[in-house]
Amino acid sequence: MTKKYSKQSYMNAESDFNTSLSITEKRMVIVALHKLGIPMGVPANEVFDIRKIHFLDKVIDKDEIDGIVFQIEKGYCDNLFYQDSDSYFAANYTLFAMRNAGKMYVKEILSKMVINPETKQFKEPMNDLSQIFTLGEFKAIQVLRELVRDQMYFDENGLPIKEKLDTLINEIDMGLWDSYLMWNYEAYQSVMMQIQMGQVIAGLRRGR
Repeated sequence: MTKKYSKQSYMNAESDFNTSLSITEKRMVIVALHKLGIPMGVPANEVFDIRKIHFLDKVIDKDEIDGIVFQIEKGYCDNLFYQDSDSYFAANYTLFAMRNAGKMYVKEILSKMVINPETKQFKEPMNDLSQIFTLGEFKAIQVLRELVRDQMYFDENGLPIKEKLDTLINEIDMGLWDSYLMWNYEAYQSVMMQIQMGQVIAGLRRGR
């Protein structure tokens, strides 16, 4: 299967994976595969279903697959094959839901924002956020929301750069933004206030 789908998206192999393995076989391997780096996810409107494993839109790297095969053949991850798949994915469901909310923000809000080239102010689209997010989802993305309002995602005219936003979505899928999605917004604000206060105090000392 690796050779067949090499340099394609994992999503292209999703149907083949779900039909070529029995439920018992999938239960035996999916926790190990996920922990070894095979990108799996759970859509926001679904719960984990062993019969319908979802892969993320990431290009298959043959060298990475060869590395996973090597680890399995050497027995370095035998313990992973004994973990219960339902419990594992249920425990991670909250994280999957947060990632989905983060991706939704990028797709529905950030991709439609503009920056004023002169004032550098960000302007969000006039969307009814309650039609896009639940209250829990909106609270979960507050830290991410502040951090991705960065000029690097916009061109010189203040318009979003699609390729960079696609990369951001892939990074969220890969878990690179998990620490921010799990960071309580009030705690984040407290840290930012402490940093600002420290900068003010340092400025006063320099001005003496």
